[in-house]
Amino acid sequence: MAVPQLTAAATGRRPGGRPGRALRATVSRAPFVLRWVSAVGASMLLGAGLEYAIAAHQVEQRALASAAADYAADLSRLELILTADLPDDARRVAARAALQGVLDTRGTEHVDLLDASGRTVVDVGHSTVHLDPAAIARVAATGVPVMGPEHDAAAPGDGQRYEFLLPVESVDGTLVVEIDQQADVIADMLADLRARKALGLALGMLVGVPVSYLIGGRALHRRQRRAEHTADTDALTGLPSRRPFLPALDAVLARVDGPEVVLALVDVDDFKQVNDRLGHSHGDTVLRAIAESRAGRNGRRAGSPVSASVSAVCSARRWRRCRARPPRR
Repeated sequence: MAVPQLTAAATGRRPGGRPGRALRATVSRAPFVLRWVSAVGASMLLGAGLEYAIAAHQVEQRALASAAADYAADLSRLELILTADLPDDARRVAARAALQGVLDTRGTEHVDLLDASGRTVVDVGHSTVHLDPAAIARVAATGVPVMGPEHDAAAPGDGQRYEFLLPVESVDGTLVVEIDQQADVIADMLADLRARKALGLALGMLVGVPVSYLIGGRALHRRQRRAEHTADTDALTGLPSRRPFLPALDAVLARVDGPEVVLALVDVDDFKQVNDRLGHSHGDTVLRAIAESRAGRNGRRAGSPVSASVSAVCSARRWRRCRARPPRR
């Protein structure tokens, strides 16, 4: 029986394989504990990220509502001035003073008193943001405040801030006060929230990952090892089955500078007669005896009466001796 030299070209397999398959193989070869920690850690990070996004939105909305309520309380004095029986010039001067008082609080950058069409009545501070006439008209018509973030490209820094449109009553009807507030006021709240969430996540991962492994991961690890052993081992002979054989063969063939490789197929002659004459139980005994003789030689059960062996030949001289050796029956 000739023993052929085996190469990657002879098997039709490329050592590299597909990138996706190589990645899956790399992940599957990683220790179970590492994969468990990575999976649980990634899940906790994803959950913490979603929780922070929801909490940050809620904090922002509550901060805006609180700031709007505070601004509305400050504008009560302005309403008294606008509804008082005063000359127009005196009313305008008093209104400017009231708006200046609002400008000096809560990181306010700009305050503007507008009519329903968006025309400026009194302006305090500086702003380069283009106003939305539709939003101003809607606030003047409904009396419902509007607030939210806005971006000023001409402002220093990142240009992020918050805008408030608040209705006020006057002798000429409902007017709208437009207020621009620095984003730092709410950004500081969000930064504090991020710090608390990060600390909670770190403590949670420090405690949760080991506890989760002790509670469920360790038992799952044992079941996985038993399942892998059952899948990789022939139940009758105890030899490794085909499943681990092909990856092992690919790994050996992938060694470019490694030793030569020999694949030997050992056929049991007249094995069918043993089953027919003595019964399958005796045939199983024969297979087990052959498996015991192959112990320690990288045996793989490739078929019913056939086993395969992959061995590395350390030198060309040993390969020539192996090729010249007569086959055993």
